[in-house]
Amino acid sequence: MFKRQIIILLSLLWCHSLGAETLRLNSGETLKGRIRAMDEQILYLDSELTSQQLKVERSDIRLIEFDDVMRTMTRRFGIGLFYRPNGSVEEISVKNWISQTDALELLISYREGTSNLFSVEARFNRVFLQEGEYDLYYGAGGGLMTVGTKKGTRMRVFSGSEMFPTTSPNIGIGIEIGLIRESDGPSTKFDSSNSTLSEQTFYHGFTARYYF
Repeated sequence: MFKRQIIILLSLLWCHSLGAETLRLNSGETLKGRIRAMDEQILYLDSELTSQQLKVERSDIRLIEFDDVMRTMTRRFGIGLFYRPNGSVEEISVKNWISQTDALELLISYREGTSNLFSVEARFNRVFLQEGEYDLYYGAGGGLMTVGTKKGTRMRVFSGSEMFPTTSPNIGIGIEIGLIRESDGPSTKFDSSNSTLSEQTFYHGFTARYYF
């Protein structure tokens, strides 16, 4: 259910992110605003001048100039949710950008049940490609976790994409894939028969954050 909601939210945000700053018409007139929809004949523009939606014949448009303002994330702080469908793992995500391409993140999770679970993980992300509203990144992380009275370690490597909609630049919606290993390391001196913390698996996850 949560996965379906994330997909719907991503689709809606992508639709709302479609926008153009300037329309150059054949008559020499210039219109500024945001594109909300278009078909083969008509373009619908939310005008910045009149605050109304205008209908513009596409045959009258000579050029569309999109906003190319550089997005910067340096020293921005975000908080949100990281969700892994396999295992229904929900974690609080706290992310701090230390440069335009590098970010430090902290994931914290707590769940009550037959065996209470608590985990904390530090991660490093690096953006290797920026395409418009999208950041493509890779990274690695490590941390500690407990299940009941048992303690263990967690390591992971990952790659993903985070989208920042033009109309809501403070919101980041992302998807991630990676390899995670959770185990009771030798330094913890646990009973080797305990298998609740020994697992290595590929995973996919979804993220949603608000940046300040």
